[in-house]
Amino acid sequence: KESPVRLEFYQRHAADGCRTYWQAPVEAVQGFVEALRSQVAKLEADESEAVGLGFLAEEIQGISHDAVWRAMVVSTREPGRFFDCSDVQVEDCADFVRRSLRVNGQAYTELIRTDERRNELVFRKLGEDGEGVERVAALRSHPLQLEFFQRSTTDGFRVHWSMPQSAVLKACDAYVREARRMDGTRPSIIGYGIGSDPIRECSQDALMMAIKDSIQRPWKILNVEASSCKIVQHEGFIERIMRLKATGG
Repeated sequence: KESPVRLEFYQRHAADGCRTYWQAPVEAVQGFVEALRSQVAKLEADESEAVGLGFLAEEIQGISHDAVWRAMVVSTREPGRFFDCSDVQVEDCADFVRRSLRVNGQAYTELIRTDERRNELVFRKLGEDGEGVERVAALRSHPLQLEFFQRSTTDGFRVHWSMPQSAVLKACDAYVREARRMDGTRPSIIGYGIGSDPIRECSQDALMMAIKDSIQRPWKILNVEASSCKIVQHEGFIERIMRLKATGG
């Protein structure tokens, strides 16, 4: 819990999530909290310059969330815009990008997944150096911040990362620099993505209803012949057949 920061302990039913009565003694929880406080004190006293269990950069101001995220996505395919590298090869695979490059004289290959829902880039280095772990560059909201950490591929728990904080700070600066450039340039093509101006005239529910309606009746928003539209419902997707009114002249 937050405001103030505190811990809560309870037991709930696995089937429906409702809380159930817990017979555990309070002393067991108190002992856990004290041990946790002791560990937190050790972590806060650690003056190591390593990323450790995670590094959260300062708040990003004056740039949109979309611009920072687009810059991060661009970096997976165009790393040369963000840091010094050579011999870059990028291959688009089913659910990830396979990237090979050379940095500081060292060649390596990594698999990169883009998690749009969580706004995370997940890097898994191939070979012994990356066995069992994956590195994460995450974009957080409210406030807008970048976070870097390393986690186990087995259970998803964070593990210590010896990467210097100075290295991830350079990555932050590069993301912000490119994001600022993207935000300041009016796009003429969609590229890696484009966001609209804020929509204030309607609710999110109304907007989603309009989008769903336009899928079934595309002539409402597209320059197509209504009589030519054929909608076929499949399992998991909709197939649309339509004729454009445009002549190509």
